[in-house]
Amino acid sequence: MLSLPHPTAPVWRKTFAELVAKGVEYIQEPSDRPYGVEAVLRDNSGNWLVLVEQKLYSAADFQPAD
Repeated sequence: MLSLPHPTAPVWRKTFAELVAKGVEYIQEPSDRPYGVEAVLRDNSGNWLVLVEQKLYSAADFQPAD
């Protein structure tokens, strides 16, 4: 069983490197997206897993531009 911490963006990069070193197959390395950081990997059965660290939002993010 693989146990992952709830990482912040810098920790994502370190965790990614550690998992690649252990043979985890990533389809997409951690990437910044408008909604947060996303990574896609494949398990040993061929299933795709999408890991997302959601971006923190505030009410100001939804205000119309001036």
